[in-house]
Amino acid sequence: MTKWFTALAGIALVLLVILSLPLATTPGIVELLPPPGSTAAPGTVTIGAVLVGARPLQRVELRLNGHPVQPAVFVRDQRTWLIRYETELPRGSYTVAVTVIDDRGHRRTHSWSFLASGPRRSPVLTLVEPEPDHRFASGPVPVTLRVEAQGAIDSVLLLVDGQPALPKATSSPPHRGESVVRDFQAVVWLEAGEHRVEARVVDEYGARSSGEWTFTVVANEREANARYFPETGQTLLGAFKQYWESRKGNLVFGPPISPEIRRRDGTTVQYCRYARLELHPDGSITLGLLGLEALGSVLPPVPEPEQPGVRYFPETGHTLRGDFLTFWEQNGGLEVFGFPISEPKLEGGYRIQVFERARFEQRLTAREEPQPVTLAPLGELIWQREHKGAG
Repeated sequence: MTKWFTALAGIALVLLVILSLPLATTPGIVELLPPPGSTAAPGTVTIGAVLVGARPLQRVELRLNGHPVQPAVFVRDQRTWLIRYETELPRGSYTVAVTVIDDRGHRRTHSWSFLASGPRRSPVLTLVEPEPDHRFASGPVPVTLRVEAQGAIDSVLLLVDGQPALPKATSSPPHRGESVVRDFQAVVWLEAGEHRVEARVVDEYGARSSGEWTFTVVANEREANARYFPETGQTLLGAFKQYWESRKGNLVFGPPISPEIRRRDGTTVQYCRYARLELHPDGSITLGLLGLEALGSVLPPVPEPEQPGVRYFPETGHTLRGDFLTFWEQNGGLEVFGFPISEPKLEGGYRIQVFERARFEQRLTAREEPQPVTLAPLGELIWQREHKGAG
C-alpha cells in the first residue's frame, strides 16, 4: 500500500512540474516606469520596464492609452531586457500595457496607470517692485522678484547693477492654477540714477529662466512716489504716500504694515499701525472706522455737561476734554479720528477713549504727572485678526 502511495505522489509531482513549465518560462515584467500610481515630473516622460525570461524574446508590444507605440529594446544580459519609450505628454491620466512573447510563444501582459504633469515650462519672472513707474528716493529700495513655476524653486540669482543681492523668500501670493508662485525680495541701498536688475532662476525640474529690468531712483522724497519702510518691510505708493506724508503720518497713522489690498467694491485699502487707509474709485481717501470696529458700537450717549473746556458732540452724544481734546484738535480732528464714541475710562493703568477711527491712551502715574497721549495699534490688531481669518 505504501508503494502505491509513493508511486502516485511521484506521478503527481511530475504532472505538477509539467503543468508549471509554461508558467516558469513565461517572461516576467518588473521595474515599471513611471511607477504605478505616481505622477511624472513635467517634461519628457520615460515609459518602460525590465523584462526577465528563460527564452529569447520574439516580440514586445507597448500600448499607451490603448494606442500602440514603438519602444526601444536593450539587452542587459542573456535573460534580461529593458524597454524604453520617451515622449512629452499633456497633463492627464495614462494607462500603459506591455505584452511580451518569447520564441516559444509564451506570452505575458501587464498594465498600470500613472499621471503626467504636462510639458515642462520655464519659470515666469516678474519684477513686482519697483514697477516701471515707481520712483523711490535715494536710500533703501526693495527689489521684489515674483517667480511662477511648476514646482519648488531650486535657485535664485539676483543682481542689482551687476552686484549680487541676497533675496529672501517672502509670504507667497495665491497659487495660479497648477503653478507655484513665490516672491523673493532683497533690500539694497541705492543712490539717485538709473539701475538695472538681472535675475536667473532654476526650478526643481531643471527649467531655467532669466530676466532684466531697469528703474530709476530720484534724489529726494519730494520727487518720489514710493516710500519703503524698513521697520515693517512695506511700501507706500502714490496717493497713499502723499496722504500719509501730508497728515503727520508717522504720528497718527504709523508705518504701513500690509501691502495694498483691492476689495470687491473697487476700494483699495492699506493697513498702518494705527489706521487703515482707504482709496475709493473716485480717487478720494478716507480712514477706516477701526475704533468702531474694535468697540462694536457707539456706547450710550451722555447728557451735554455744559462745562468750560468740555466739547460735546451731539452726533454721538459723547464729550472731549483735557489732553485728549488737545491731541484731537492738533493732529487731524474729525477727518483723522472721527467723533468720540465713548467717554474716557480707566483701564490697566491707562486712561482710554475710543473714537470712530482710533483709540486714545494716556498712561497714569502715581504722581499724576501729565503723560503724552498715544494711539492704540488698532490697525495692527484688526489686520492680524483679518489676516488670520483669511489664512
